Parts: sequence; C-alpha cells; structure tokens
Amino acid sequence: MLRWSATRSGPGVGRLKAAITLTHWRPGLGLGAWALATVYVLAFLIPSVAWIIRQSLPGHESLGHKYLVETVGLPTAALLMTLALIFAAFAGLLVWLRPRDGMVRLVALTLLCVGTVETGLTDHLIAPDLNSVPERWLLPVLLLRALEMSTALILLYVYPDGRFRPAWTRPLSALWVGLTLAWALWPELPYNVLYGPTWRATPLPSIAFSLFWIMTGLAARLGRQREDRTQHPGLAPVSHSMVVLAFGLLAYYSLFLLPPPAGWTRLDRALLNARLLSLTLGWFPVALFRSMLRHGLHDGERLVGRALTGVLLGGVVAGAYLLIMLGVAQTFHLGDTLTLSVLATVFATLLFAPLRDLIQRRVNRFLYGERDQPMTALRTLTEQLAQARTPQGALAVLAQTTAETLKLPYLCLEAPEIPFRLELGRRGTVSEAFALLADGAEVGQLVVCAGAPLSRDVRAMLQTVAQQAAQAVQNWQLAVQVQQSRQTLVGAREDERRRLRRELHDGLGPTLAAQTLRIGSARLLLPRDPVAVAGLLSQLESDVQRAIGDVRRVVEDLRPPALDDLGLLGALERVITELSAGLSVQVRVEA
Repeated sequence: MLRWSATRSGPGVGRLKAAITLTHWRPGLGLGAWALATVYVLAFLIPSVAWIIRQSLPGHESLGHKYLVETVGLPTAALLMTLALIFAAFAGLLVWLRPRDGMVRLVALTLLCVGTVETGLTDHLIAPDLNSVPERWLLPVLLLRALEMSTALILLYVYPDGRFRPAWTRPLSALWVGLTLAWALWPELPYNVLYGPTWRATPLPSIAFSLFWIMTGLAARLGRQREDRTQHPGLAPVSHSMVVLAFGLLAYYSLFLLPPPAGWTRLDRALLNARLLSLTLGWFPVALFRSMLRHGLHDGERLVGRALTGVLLGGVVAGAYLLIMLGVAQTFHLGDTLTLSVLATVFATLLFAPLRDLIQRRVNRFLYGERDQPMTALRTLTEQLAQARTPQGALAVLAQTTAETLKLPYLCLEAPEIPFRLELGRRGTVSEAFALLADGAEVGQLVVCAGAPLSRDVRAMLQTVAQQAAQAVQNWQLAVQVQQSRQTLVGAREDERRRLRRELHDGLGPTLAAQTLRIGSARLLLPRDPVAVAGLLSQLESDVQRAIGDVRRVVEDLRPPALDDLGLLGALERVITELSAGLSVQVRVEA
C-alpha cells in the first residue's frame, strides 16, 4: 500500500521517490518473474510432448522410438504424458480464471513444474544415448528441476495467504532456493536431489536430507492449523494432498533403490512406477478442484461458472461453424471453401454475443439460482409463505426457500429469545449477517455464505427476507405471550375454583352440618324441655348469622365491591388499612 502524507523537499526526497517507485513496480516485477518462469517451463513441456508423440508413431525408426519401446514402454510414456498435460491444463485453467491472484499463479506454476519434471518428460534431453551433446542441456534441465523444488517447498510454506508462517519458514525458503541453485550450477555437490548420478551415489543420506526439508513443510502446515482454528474448510484437504505429494515423491524415488521382483521386466517396473506416480501426483489437483467446488475455495463456484460458460460457448460456436460448413456445402454444392469459411465465421460471430448472454444466464441460474432475478425469488418466497400456517413454519419456509432459490451453500436463521435456530449447509470462512429488527430491537440474525460476492439486488432481497423473518419472530413471540397469558388465566381460574371449594368445604359446610344437628335436637326436646329448645334456637341463630357472614366474605373475595367503588388503588389501600389496624407497621402504596 502506498501512502502519501505531505509534499516536501530536501535530502531525503530522492530516497522517498525511489521507495515509492520500488513499491509501485513490485507487483509488476512479481508478475514478470512468474511469466518468465512459466514460459521457461513451457519451453520444455511443449517440445517434449511433441517429441514423445513423434517418437511413438508407428514406423518411426530412431533411437528415441527404441528408447520409448524398450526402456519406458509406450503405455507408460502415454500415461506420463497425459498426466503432464492434465497438470498443465489445470494450471492454465486456474490462471485464466484468476489471473490477478498471486497465490493462484504460484499454485499454477507449481503444477506446471511438477507435471513437467516428475513425469520425466525432459529426461531424453540429458540422456547420453539419445542426445549427442547432453551436457548442453544439463544446466537448463537442472535449473528447471531447481525451479520445481523451490516452488513446491515455498507453496508448502505460504499457502494459502502468501505469508511465511511460522516466521522460520522465510530464512529456510531462502536457504532452500540457494541450495537448489547451487545444485543446478554444480551437479557434483553432495546430496544433490536434482541430478540422478549424484544422489544415487549416496542414496540414504540424500533421501534423509530430502526428508528433512519435507518435514519442515509439514511442520509449517501444522503450525498454520494451530494458529488458525477457523480456517477455510477447504484448506485441510489441500494441505493433506500437499503432504501426500511430498512423501509420495520421496517414496517413489526410494523404489529405485530396491531390486525389482523376480520375473519382472524393466517395462513392468516402469509401468508400476508410472501408476504409483500418477496416484501420488494426481491427489493434489483432485483435492484442490474438490475444495474449489465443494467449499468455494478461491471463489471456486465463480471459477466453475466462467469455465462452464467458456466451454459451452466454445462448443456451441464450433458446432454452429461446422454445421454451416457441412450443411451449406451439401445443400448448395459449393466447392469454394474460402466462401464457406467466411460465411460460417460471420454467422458464428453474429451468434457469439446473444449466445454468450444466454449461456451465461443459464449457467448462473444453474450455479446461483435466482440471484440475477431477485424479484422472481421474492415472488417464489411469497408463494411459499402463503402456505405457512404458524410462525415456526414461516421461519422454516423463509430459510429453506431462500437457500434453495439463491443456491446458498450455507444459511443460518436464529432467534435466541424464542429460541429458534435453523442451519442449512456448511459454514465457510466468509459470511455475511443481516440483523432481524422488530420495533427497532434486534431479535435474531440471518447469516449466509454465498460462495461469490453478493450483488446489491441480492443483498436488498436478503434484507427483505430478514425483515420478514423479524416479523415472523415477533408474531411467534406474541403467540407465545398470548399462550402464556391464556395459561395464566386458566391457572388463576382453577386456583380460584379450588379456593372457593376449600372455603365452602372447610367453612360453610361444617357450619350448615352443625345447624342441621341442632335443629334435630330442638325437635326432640320441644315436647319435654321448651327452655332448652330456646337455648338451642339462640345458638342456631348465631350459627346462621356466622354462615351468612362466611357467604358474604366468599362472594366479596371473588370480586370485592371496593374495586367497583374505589378502583384498584383505593381497594388496595382499604385492604392494607384493615390488615395493619392494631399493628405498628406502616405500609405505603405508590402507583
């Protein structure tokens, strides 16, 4: 980043301008170095593939043909060449889709180097039996191998953010690059893993030396995982594939030190080694491509979308071109191929723009759903919401329909106060949250991972979805409150009924039972002892008055008349006054 704080003159201005110029040109220098290294690798890959194809043709009698047939084997040569081309194609696809991403360029260069070097495509250049001047090609080939070793280890150190972590990886990278350059310039140096005759002279120390550097890369990967617990879910498979690639190559070269099984020919051994090498090398691009598709690594969905558009558009245009060439020639019996080519080219050119737009829309809809047409997505959402019968169902419909309509890899709708949480998909490292606001208060969140940058229209649609979800959450809360109020009312009514039953059973019931007994006693005593009957009737009168008082108290407890006469505050003050009469406690009611 370039910052300019003030304009001044003085002795330090020249150094300041030099620093600004260096900062300005640093990205260009890095891109130029990468382009130069890529061209250098391709200068070996393309001629070597052409040489293998030419020497593999039937009837081609030469030392190269004899070498491929008797030493390598044509199936083995075809397998290794195909593997190298797959690596090169995948590297080219990455750079074509992400040309400005420095880490993608490093991955592509590493793939290109590994595919060219480890498949042995350049071995014929330094083979004394196939080249009259192998020493002329020794330094360029060793520099190519040094480039492969350097980029592979640096990739282990800096992937995926381009930073050397842990800090000790930076000096080790410089040491490793210097060591590989020294091995390329002086092949006789000990433990030279670039030059076969040297490392075969001391195989075990050379392998142990290589193992040390591989272990530093493994330690760097483990250190990154410990430092970053929330790393992208797609990084783990890629990191594992890097380690598998490094140890696989080490094991592959160790096999050359073992004697072949009994009865095996040289071609059998070469074919087995080629298959093992294919499995070892193929693990890395497969893991990288899988992480790009499944976890959105390096914006994998967007890359795949552009690739699908390009492939489909190229296929349709090429098909239209061939159809015009063949159809017009057969229909009108034209023999002028130049005229046909011009007509087909013009027609294909006219079709290019509308076809590109049509295919792009179809591919976007296949990968991203209705993100390009948010109104259509909202209409679908509204239709689904109309079928929801409960607030819970409305929230579930909102989440599921939004995720399906927009093809979101991850969506989470949560409202902690209800509580409600619905999680769909697997969360990535880059997510965006939308607050659920109801009456100015946040009642939850809508969290999405899109796998690609969201447009303004899609973001506005998600804001609308968040508002609908907030309304559903608020409705849910209101429904819960109504249900709780209903339960409270029902509980209070039942409590009052139990209290009334208890009052009638424990108070008025025994009183009426006692009066019934006294009335019976008075009937029996009336003929013999009228004076005693008079006493019983007096007691009976007192019991009746007490029963009447109990009935009035029960009725007043159901709804005190003071509530109607004085209101709630006045009724409370009267009750408190009556209860605190004769006590030294002061009670004050505030409302």
